[in-house]
Amino acid sequence: MKKTGLVDFHANDPISCFKRMMESCYCYGGLTKSNKYILEYKDELGEDTWNAVYSDYGKWLKDNYTVEHNVGTDNEGLSYNRLIPRLDNTNDDI
Repeated sequence: MKKTGLVDFHANDPISCFKRMMESCYCYGGLTKSNKYILEYKDELGEDTWNAVYSDYGKWLKDNYTVEHNVGTDNEGLSYNRLIPRLDNTNDDI
């Protein structure tokens, strides 16, 4: 499987977990500093690390990925989105 540049699903260190949550929030339109799901990581990482990771990884996500909406529906009728590499992306590392 081609490396996507996104966080490895099996990584479980605090920064990787924070980045995975950022990916999910971005995918569903909620990647903001006030999002309750990513704020949970601020205590664990400390404010300086949290801010640095949020700034750097958030910019990287937005520069390199876009959201494809409604790619599937589960048995309860919920629809799912996914991150796909931007077509205008010049980054060959993803």
